[in-house]
Amino acid sequence: MSGRSLPFFLRALEHSGVSLEELARAADLSVAELSVSHAIEYDTGMRLWRAAESVSGDPYVGLHLGAGIRLDQVGPLGPVMGHARDLRCGLEALAAVFSLVVDGSTLSLEGRSLRYRSPRVDGPALRHGVDAILAAIVAMARECTGRPLSLEAVAFEVEPPPRAGPYERFFGVRPRWRQPVSSLVFDERSLALPMRSADPRFSQLVVENAGALLSGPAAPPWVRDVEGALAGCLRDGLHPTIESVAERLGTSRRSLQRRLRRADTSFREVRARALREIATRWLREGSLGVDEIAERLGYASRAAFERAFRRWTGETPAAVRKRQ
Repeated sequence: MSGRSLPFFLRALEHSGVSLEELARAADLSVAELSVSHAIEYDTGMRLWRAAESVSGDPYVGLHLGAGIRLDQVGPLGPVMGHARDLRCGLEALAAVFSLVVDGSTLSLEGRSLRYRSPRVDGPALRHGVDAILAAIVAMARECTGRPLSLEAVAFEVEPPPRAGPYERFFGVRPRWRQPVSSLVFDERSLALPMRSADPRFSQLVVENAGALLSGPAAPPWVRDVEGALAGCLRDGLHPTIESVAERLGTSRRSLQRRLRRADTSFREVRARALREIATRWLREGSLGVDEIAERLGYASRAAFERAFRRWTGETPAAVRKRQ
């Protein structure tokens, strides 16, 4: 499960004074893992929100970052919403592409209620993600229309924050928490407000091409070759060491390392991504036990694999298997 909205908020964090280096260190990740792709695994995103709260010292970091988001900071989502005819059309257009931004989520406009269902609710760390999304939508709506807007109600599907005051000041209404779905309820007059940069045909064009625009750059060919060699080693029952991968590619260890450095990555990072994806797929398929997966991936013990998997995803192999 991946979420492409996180990189937008990573950039907003940088603007607020939190460096990617600090964030990566607090989340036990590498900077390369945050910058090589537009897509971030959902559970990695939750680790990043925890790290963001820790590094910033702000218990409302998601709310504050979302409130500060502007149309020019959210890639194609900006023109999707900002060039619609009116706010209702803008929210409908945003809802049409939102599952491309946070996989497994849904956003829908039902009457006057914009409803957001997150991929999973599993504790207070998730609150920052939901806060950021709802606050960003309101901030963009205010920027698109040039009006303060009137929200009739705000609801969150997560646990309540330490204090409600920051939410009341931003949304203009006291939210409710522990609700079945997160939602923003607008009044009819606000939904009918025209967009300041209305260009409905352009908005529709961006909607139709949102998938390609959000997918980000593909991995360099040499990195894909290394990923293929890693998978081949595992398929043939070999432990995917740098030596075995270099041999399969017909090169030396030193040349492989040098070419990966030119691609701004390392064998360790490529290997971790490949093992994470393969381990997750095997856990979801359910045909292999956790001990057998650990052995096939080259770990000395089940405990060592479980530690690595938790570092990659923020959860245990058993938790992934239980959801299937």
